[in-house]
Amino acid sequence: MVSIFVQDRIICCKFYTDEFVSVVAILKENHCHYKPAHKYWEIPTVRYERTLEALQDVDTIQISEADQRLIPELFIGDPEMHLARSRLTFHGELLRWSPIQGKSPFEDFQLRDILRSINRNRYGLFLDMGLGKAYIAAAIIAHLRYYNLADKVLLISSNIGAANMVHELKKFIVDLDPDEIVCLTKISKVKKEDREIFKPNARIIVTNYGTFRFLSDHYAKAEGKTKAYRKAPIPIEEWLGGKPGILLLDESHALGNPQSLQTKK
Repeated sequence: MVSIFVQDRIICCKFYTDEFVSVVAILKENHCHYKPAHKYWEIPTVRYERTLEALQDVDTIQISEADQRLIPELFIGDPEMHLARSRLTFHGELLRWSPIQGKSPFEDFQLRDILRSINRNRYGLFLDMGLGKAYIAAAIIAHLRYYNLADKVLLISSNIGAANMVHELKKFIVDLDPDEIVCLTKISKVKKEDREIFKPNARIIVTNYGTFRFLSDHYAKAEGKTKAYRKAPIPIEEWLGGKPGILLLDESHALGNPQSLQTKK
């Protein structure tokens, strides 16, 4: 039997079944996370329906009437669970060059990735080197700002990639003001007062993963937090000023590991 219940507005799952291997495989396939301290699995809200359907095929599902009434309420207000009223289109005039043409049957792969990115809340690009991830990132920024769906951008890349991304954004986006970009890659060479980069006039902030971790520690110390902190200390919400923003993660391989410092900070 598989038991599904709600704990702190999170859909959870426990099971006592002969189909252990199948159940675990379904949970992993749907990006559910096991919590050893609580001995249950957390099911992402956006994956709940497909997870439930798959589990029903292998075992009996137990859900209390109270939780059955509560689960639909968890979807209310979640923008990822609602379809957009209109689809955003591509505007070539926002960029200095058109998307490159690939080989058949993927001639428009760049254009398709751009359209998918700007019409979703989250999107992952799994492209090999040299296929124009920087161009696509520039297109995402240009289009979401054009549609007034994003005011500011936080772009985190690798040690080598951060400075290159700044160069690429300036090269690809038409009429981009260089003064609105702040790039910090080596915190060790910057005075403490210059580490406060999340200021209202900085509309595009570019840094690397190592520096971003140091920035987190810097803001934590400014708040008097010297031990391990659970809540992100960087004032992202204050920086956004109540407006939507964009988070672009370039070369974010370590984020696949929930225990990595990239994921935690």
